[in-house]
Amino acid sequence: MYHISSSKRTLDSAQKIESALNKLLDSVSLDRISVSQICKEAGVGRTTFYRLFDMPVDIIQWRCDTNSKAQYDELMSKSKKVIAFPFDFNLRYVFEHPQALELAYKAGRTDIAEASFNRYNSDLLKALQDTYHISNMDLEVSELIVTSIITSSFKHWIENGKKETINVFLERIRRIIQHL
Repeated sequence: MYHISSSKRTLDSAQKIESALNKLLDSVSLDRISVSQICKEAGVGRTTFYRLFDMPVDIIQWRCDTNSKAQYDELMSKSKKVIAFPFDFNLRYVFEHPQALELAYKAGRTDIAEASFNRYNSDLLKALQDTYHISNMDLEVSELIVTSIITSSFKHWIENGKKETINVFLERIRRIIQHL
């Protein structure tokens, strides 16, 4: 669990800790990273770490939740046309704000990113369900498909060196989906 307030000092410390974990994940797997290593890399004390997080995996949870909430808030502030077709928006948002999903991939914990995305987008999906009169089962399957496409496409983009622009990659995904 994480315990992050909105104070600048707390957010600065949390971001230092996240950056440290991100750097450590370049050479060590998550299960081999200790709180001491993170604190040393971040330049913060153990007390600061434990004031903000219970364990290292909570850093990933915090980043994913923060990112998913911002994505959801931005989507809900858009026009009804965007809300009626949220897939493009969600995919573009993930590609333009890659930190959370990249951190989850490095740690081998995409399950955290997927759960966070689904938690924040469940209200949106329910609104779409009401608008388009789809069943609960269709809603669940839609959620799985969208989450899978976004996370697996993003992973592919990262593994191939982010060579394509977001627009080119999105267009490729649209073409593939149309042919399915």
